[in-house]
Amino acid sequence: WLYILVEKRMTRGKNKRPHSHGNSFGNKKFKADPSQNSQGAIISFDKNKRNMCTKECFALFAEYKEKLLHEDKAEETNTDECTDISAAIAQELGELKDRTSQTSMQAKDLGANCLGFVQISDPNGIFSSVEFFRAIFKDIKSSQIAKTRSLHRLIPIEKTCVATLGAINEKLEPLLEAWLGKDKPARSYAIAFKRRNNSAVKRQDIHTLVNGTVRAPHTVDLSNPDITIVIEVVNTWCGISVIENASDFGSDFSIRSLIKPVAEATQQPECTKPEEGEDTV
Repeated sequence: WLYILVEKRMTRGKNKRPHSHGNSFGNKKFKADPSQNSQGAIISFDKNKRNMCTKECFALFAEYKEKLLHEDKAEETNTDECTDISAAIAQELGELKDRTSQTSMQAKDLGANCLGFVQISDPNGIFSSVEFFRAIFKDIKSSQIAKTRSLHRLIPIEKTCVATLGAINEKLEPLLEAWLGKDKPARSYAIAFKRRNNSAVKRQDIHTLVNGTVRAPHTVDLSNPDITIVIEVVNTWCGISVIENASDFGSDFSIRSLIKPVAEATQQPECTKPEEGEDTV
């Protein structure tokens, strides 16, 4: 009898499933690979609302994917090879469906509280994270319907890399040349730099890197820049974007900032507890 009792105590709890504390995407964590260059968006959400926020992101993506990606490609219809207009339209719709069906979203964990990354797979090269999410923000602003409860900030990301100055410069330099090159019209710019759980990448280093590429006639304007250079560092991961008219994304890329105060009063407060080592500019 004593042997049976001891054996039961030793095996107790071994077959129990681990508890979920709201820190994973679904039942499994998919960590963001800092060495993989990808598009997507950084998302912030209420504490312990990661899974709910992920569902809201997938719902937004599904709602706008077919509409926006179809609009982007609608002008490419070529009816010269088809004499029947109906057949030409059906052919184009079929091609668009094939292209958009291959554009998919996956949630990634960044290893930081109240923060994640939604990665967009785009094998056909038809997706632009900045313009895609800009259209969503504009629609939310015009309709005054937030469409999300747990999702707060959504920052479009064009490129990702390992959080080192060399890797950041490699990804950032082509974007700066495209928008703020020597042969481009004079524009104002500002750097939106944030870091979490990382002490290696310094704010001053980022400023030196950008100023080494961007020269006159372009100037710094912190209050109302034409171009916003977004650099988000989380642990060993870095997300980069160069965004024109970032005011389209509300205040600090916050969805709630687009909604009038009456609507804001019914929503939950955002998790604002800073991560250890957080530094913002």
